[in-house]
Amino acid sequence: MNKLSVLFFACIIFCLMAEPPQINYNNINIYNQTISKELFQYLRNKFDGKYALLQEKQSTLCVQSKTWLLANKLKIGINSCIIGYVALQVYGTYLRYQLSRPNCWSLWKQYNDHLITEQLLAAIQQRYTTPATVADAIRPLICFMKDIETEEKQLRAFIVIGGMLEKIYLAPFSCYNPELKKLFEQRLEHLAVIKTTFLTWMSDYKLKTGLSTNPAHPE
Repeated sequence: MNKLSVLFFACIIFCLMAEPPQINYNNINIYNQTISKELFQYLRNKFDGKYALLQEKQSTLCVQSKTWLLANKLKIGINSCIIGYVALQVYGTYLRYQLSRPNCWSLWKQYNDHLITEQLLAAIQQRYTTPATVADAIRPLICFMKDIETEEKQLRAFIVIGGMLEKIYLAPFSCYNPELKKLFEQRLEHLAVIKTTFLTWMSDYKLKTGLSTNPAHPE
């Protein structure tokens, strides 16, 4: 064995026998805390200026907005009234169109007051029954109630809009007039009679048949 080999093995034995270096964790913790404080201070100094600038801009914008609103309050008020009037006109025209359809239930006329229930049930079956749903006795009744409730809401909405236009003296310049209001009030009463007639028949039929669901048109 030559001298170089002996020296190599001696170094290996020395390294194995030597104690591992001791790590001072306290120094590491102190170093980490110092770095964290310096980083926090750096970020704080950097963003505090931007935050103050943002607050200043926000305050300036609020002052400018308030000044603009005060300077243009008359124009804003006039434009708001115009927009509100146009919106009422458009919605009122839409309601008037919907309520002018000939198939509205509030326009339905019975031929005999004593047979109103039978005539109403026949009209419901005729309007909502199709060849594809002829075996479904519930669907026409559900469709009828949905249409009745929708039409009732439309009548009430039109009357309310008309009242608003009358209060601001714009009714003569709109699709609303007192005669139409009276007519729609009468139609609303007629619709209430039809609805009451149907619900009364429904309750009586359930009591007679002992069924709480699946009502059907009696033969």
